[in-house]
Amino acid sequence: MDQHIQISPATEEIPSGGLGAYVRHLAAVNRIEHKPIPEDALADSFARLSGSGHESDEVEQLLLALSRAGVISRQTRFKLHVAYLNQPG
Repeated sequence: MDQHIQISPATEEIPSGGLGAYVRHLAAVNRIEHKPIPEDALADSFARLSGSGHESDEVEQLLLALSRAGVISRQTRFKLHVAYLNQPG
């Protein structure tokens, strides 16, 4: 069984910047890669049909992969995702 460095939502401090690098580092340390599953194609279809025009980038995909692997909780994934999307630039 693989051992992961787990992030506790109660103690995790969300970085104020550089979230892309933070997420990439967390994934690298835990040897996590995004591996699409069939439900991802369905979610992409829903997004396309809704006209949102948003496609997940590498960081968003890694956040999902980290959550699926149990490295971060869904709550932490949500917090990181929101902070990532709200970063300037």
